Amino acid sequence: MVGYEVAIRAGMALHARDAAYHASGAWGAIGAAAAAASLLELPGDAVRHALGLAEYHAPIAPVMRSVAQPAMTKDACGHGAWLGVSSTLLARRGFTALPPELFGDDAGVPGSGWRLPEVYVKDHPCCRWSQPAIRAVLSVRNEVAATGHIERVKIRTFTAAGVLCRRIPTTTEEAQYSLVWPVATAIARGRFDVDDVLGPFGDAAVSELARKITVEIDPRIDADFSERRLSAIELELCHGRTVASGPVQARGDCDDPEWEQLIAGKVARLLGAPPPGRDQHHGGLRGLTADRLVGVLCGALQAVVHA
Repeated sequence: MVGYEVAIRAGMALHARDAAYHASGAWGAIGAAAAAASLLELPGDAVRHALGLAEYHAPIAPVMRSVAQPAMTKDACGHGAWLGVSSTLLARRGFTALPPELFGDDAGVPGSGWRLPEVYVKDHPCCRWSQPAIRAVLSVRNEVAATGHIERVKIRTFTAAGVLCRRIPTTTEEAQYSLVWPVATAIARGRFDVDDVLGPFGDAAVSELARKITVEIDPRIDADFSERRLSAIELELCHGRTVASGPVQARGDCDDPEWEQLIAGKVARLLGAPPPGRDQHHGGLRGLTADRLVGVLCGALQAVVHA
């Protein structure tokens, strides 16, 4: 929690200070340093040096490049994590750094409460910007008798989402940073889940639907970004009928009343059983502490490693 909270505040401060749109590795390095320093129980001076080293050496990671050209760079997340841990280990051995500027008096980070509860949770294993369109198409999919009746599909969305990869993916990164492929998959299969993002990507029905999809930037939806991330779907059928959704917001935002249920559902679905402590009557996470959830996730990870 310490690492996440510091990373969120570092990201807010960085974007308040710098007009460039930085990927999470640019500020995730500072969060990784904070988490490592907490685990190693470093004294205050060493913590400041760890954060200072992570900030000074943090990667300049332009997020829109990785969105438009998906690859294993993945927003520099891996490099940021490595840098944060390395900075902490250096600080523990006496390596010094400049004070981190992101947390100065003019950092521009509002409020003093926790920011972690303000983060969103993803419903699908892909870029957040494509998820409103996935939800939109799933909301109207039952109104279409068969995918073969679909002549054209129009996605109305915001500019940033329009940059997402539009070609048929050949790698999982291209599938994760795609707008067209997840929507086509959701139409064809009624879902977009982990198996759908790992490939292979040779499904002829999904490919055919992907070629029928066009993306249009809607000025009204664009004006709401980034306070709200919305998308709308229009399915034009072969007999002239059109099935359309209004602007739809993805599930899992911090004010979503189903936030807990979304997390519980993902844990249950991906691990094969409800997590310990899950409230069976409310479908939430009441009584499930962080350490118990981590234990469940670590156990699942070990099972995958030894499979």
